Amino acid sequence: MPPLPLDRFSPRAQPFLLRAERCEVERNPAKIARRLAACGRPVFPAANDFERTFGGLSSGEGADSNYLAIQYGKPKRLRRGPPDRETELGLVPIRIGRGR
Repeated sequence: MPPLPLDRFSPRAQPFLLRAERCEVERNPAKIARRLAACGRPVFPAANDFERTFGGLSSGEGADSNYLAIQYGKPKRLRRGPPDRETELGLVPIRIGRGR
């Protein structure tokens, strides 16, 4: 796994990142790109880099854990107002989850 680029973060965030664990997620760039395309999301190089570098970063245990990952899901129709498919189709949502 690539090392975390700690210099991109504040001095306050760096100790947290050093303590965080890295759960297994897909880190193969071609597979990440295929998975994004399969769910109708754009294949941005930045999204691919995010998943390889920060995907699966986890702190805590069980129900108290927090983790980062791309949310691989098909774009949903917005519930209010006219559907803004262009906006939704241009996003790669990052999930900050709990209880991995």
